[in-house]
Amino acid sequence: MNFHILFALFLTLTLHCVSALSINDVLETFQQIGAHITSLDKSVKDYEPGLEDKLQIERQHVTVELGLIQATKNIYATEPFDDKDSKTVTNAATQMQPAFETYLHDVVDKRPGFREANLADRIRKHIQEFHDRCHALSYELRNKVVLDDRKVIEDSAKEIDQEFNRALQAYS
Repeated sequence: MNFHILFALFLTLTLHCVSALSINDVLETFQQIGAHITSLDKSVKDYEPGLEDKLQIERQHVTVELGLIQATKNIYATEPFDDKDSKTVTNAATQMQPAFETYLHDVVDKRPGFREANLADRIRKHIQEFHDRCHALSYELRNKVVLDDRKVIEDSAKEIDQEFNRALQAYS
């Protein structure tokens, strides 16, 4: 009987330690997403139809999406932020917005080349996935930041939604 109690206690403590992420984990993930979306945008701008470019762009889309998934998981696994950490996380999250907006603008500009290379449907799918993943991330952030920062996150999400919708419309 004591073994079962000790095992349950050990399991509970282990799960708590694994799920308690620091603000640095969250910030590092945001930095990685920012770097990945910037790299993807550069590839989009430099895109010339060809197999190698197709594969590189596909890989970079997946990398950004995985980063968004990881960021959402990291936010979910953290405790609610105090005022200072809330401001820091909110600032880091909103700093990704211009990179996504630039990517969305550039991917719309490159639409004719992507259509020619039969990549338009894949690009549209990635844009939709980014949109969905950003919504999930925004939702988790709003649940962890303080009230004032929640409004900042909501406003940022509304602004980026317009850009996502414009890009999705262009690829429809």
